[in-house]
Formats: sequence, structure tokens, C-alpha cells
Amino acid sequence: MYLVGTKNGLYEVKGKVERVCCDGEEVYDFLLRGKDLYVCSADSGVTLNGKKLLDDSCWRLYEYNGKLFALV
Repeated sequence: MYLVGTKNGLYEVKGKVERVCCDGEEVYDFLLRGKDLYVCSADSGVTLNGKKLLDDSCWRLYEYNGKLFALV
């Protein structure tokens, strides 16, 4: 399975391509931690499994020492 962030959402590729989330949003970054999907976009900021965590425009997610950081 591959996840691909595009200018029109986040897609899963495994044999066929299906949109996972974020219809119409430009997805800059994402992180899958277990079953939790963090998404970083200019439109929705940072979301966790579809729930908004941070309302500022986001352009990068990264982990450091077990913590998740969002660059906004």
C-alpha cells in the first residue's frame, strides 16, 4: 500500500487508486502512526483522522524523539 498526497486530496494506491480523505485540498504532508492518520494541508491545517487539531496552514509534519511537530 502506498499513500500519495496531491493537490486534490490524499490517495491510497494498492492495485487501484482510491481517495482516503481531503477532497479538493492540497495535501502537503501526512503521517500514518498505527491506525492514526495525521494530515497537513494549507486549507485545513493539521487533522487527525478527519478531526481538526490545528487551524493554521501547515506545510510539513515530522517526528522527533517520539513527538509529532507541525510546521505552520
